[in-house]
This record gives sequence, C-alpha cells and structure tokens, in this order.
Amino acid sequence: MVQLSNYLQEALHRELLLKQKMVILQELLSTLLQASEKSWQGQLNEDKLRCKLRVLENQLQACTQSYSKECVKKILIEMEDQKQAYEQKAKEDFQKILEDKLLTEQQLENSQVSNGISPTRVFVPLIGEPALPSTAQLRADAQNEQLRRELRALRDEHGELLQRASALRSANDRQAGHIRHIQDKLQKEQEQKVTLEATISHLQSKLDPQAEQPTEEPGGDGAKERSANFVTPSCAEETRAEASPEPGAVSHQEPDCFLDQVFTTQTPSLIPAKEKQSALSEHPEEEEEEEEEEEEAGTESLKDEMQKRTFQLTAEENEVRKSLSRNTTHQSSCR
Repeated sequence: MVQLSNYLQEALHRELLLKQKMVILQELLSTLLQASEKSWQGQLNEDKLRCKLRVLENQLQACTQSYSKECVKKILIEMEDQKQAYEQKAKEDFQKILEDKLLTEQQLENSQVSNGISPTRVFVPLIGEPALPSTAQLRADAQNEQLRRELRALRDEHGELLQRASALRSANDRQAGHIRHIQDKLQKEQEQKVTLEATISHLQSKLDPQAEQPTEEPGGDGAKERSANFVTPSCAEETRAEASPEPGAVSHQEPDCFLDQVFTTQTPSLIPAKEKQSALSEHPEEEEEEEEEEEEAGTESLKDEMQKRTFQLTAEENEVRKSLSRNTTHQSSCR
C-alpha cells in the first residue's frame, strides 16, 4: 500500500509537471506568433523604405534631366536633410535596442540569482518523500525561459538593424557621390557658358566695326542685302560659337537660347511623370518598366531634337559665313 501511494504521488507530480509544461508551451506559441508578426512587419517596412529610395532616385534623375540649376540645388538640399533624418532615426533605433538588451540581461541575471537552489531539488520526489515544486519556482523558471527567448529575439533584431543601418549608409554614400557628380557637371557647364559668352562678345566686337562702316552704292541694293544679312547678328554669332564637326557632339556647347528651348520642351513631361510615380508607388516592378520606357522615349526625342537643332545651326552658320564673305568682297570692291 505504501508503494502504491508513492506511485500515485509520483504520478500526480508528473501530471502537474506535464500541465506546467503545456502552459509554458502555450506561452511559447503566443510569443512565437508575436515574433513572426513583428518579423513580417519589419520586412514590410523594409520594402516600403526600398520603394521610397527608388522613388527618390527616380525623382533625382528626372530633376537632373529637366530642372534648372536652382531647382537642382533645392532638391540637393532636401536630399541632404532626408539623409540626416534617416541617420538620426537609425541611431535612435540602435540606442533603443541596446537599452532593451541591457535591461533583459539584467533581469535574466537577477532571476538566475534568485533561483540558484532550485535545480538541486528536482529529483527529490523520486528518491524520498514526494515534494512538489512551488509555484514561485515554476514561475521563475518560466520567466527565465521567456527572458532567454526575448534576449535571442533582441539579438536577432539588433543584427538586422545593424545590417539595415549599413545598407542605409551605403545608399547615402551612393547618393552623395551622385550629388557630387551633378555638382561637377553643373560647374563644367557654367565654365563652358562663360567661354561661349566670351567668344560671342569677341565676335560681336569684330562684327560691329564692319556693320558701322558706311558704303555708298547706286540703287541701294547692297545696303538692303547687308541689312538682310545682319537682321539677326546675335543668333549668327551664337551659331558660329557653337559650331562643331559632329552632329551629336553639341551637348556641352549649346548657347543659352538652345538650352532654354530644351528645358521648355522637357518641363511639361515632368508633371505626368510625377503623377505616375505617385500612382504606381505600390507596384515597383511596373513603375520601373514604365520609367525605363519613358526614359528611352525621352532620350530618343531629345537626340532627334538635338540633331535637328544642330542641322539648323550649321545651316545658319553657313549662311552667316556666306554673308560675311559677301560683305568683305563688297567692301574690298568699294575700296
């Protein structure tokens, strides 16, 4: 009878342990579900951030192609502000994770110190009289397990945040390099503009004395011809300053009137492009395909327009040269 009672007590003890393990497993399941939800939410946030970065890169590319220099400078300042905001946010998240990690480690150490004697009393009921563990010890063990799980989750999250921070830093470095490239390009264009203005002023100074020399002819046909040839001297001088041997090599040697024309032809297409980007921000693949098609169409139209413009400029240059040769021959004959 004594052995039977001992067996019954041991069975009851094991049944209690099984119930406690079931409770712990239920808690583990709930924490696992919460962790999975958090991981999915983190992945969704990461996808959103990537989409935002792609939209920003596309906006930057569109701005560099169609905006003026002042607009480009404003956009560069806004991108620098966004870069600083992202870095500050990453630092705050990193600090918060470190604080949570330290807190959990401290709680785990406190729980282990408070429950240092509990492992020696686990096998006592099987040897001597049955002594069931107290509820406080079971709660402490469950709390320890939960703290260990939380510590592992925090370490994983800490690693993910470090990787995300490194990716953001690399993206910011790429954007900074792109910004520096754009600034260098703008500076080169300004220098080329200054040189073009200098050549135009030099040609004007050469052409003004020739236009001011009085010539007398019967009938006034020569004067009419000279006035017709000098109707648009500024455009003629610009065409002479910008003439190049190849039709496709005028991208960096165009005067201000041609640059203004190119900007005016490209600025109306910016507004529907922005609307499409905002409408298709939820579908990045379709957005990328449409943007590639739009960029190809825009580059083709720009090349065609530039070729037409170069042909027009070469024709005007030839006409100006012919008129200059006629004027020089006429002046020489009058003298």
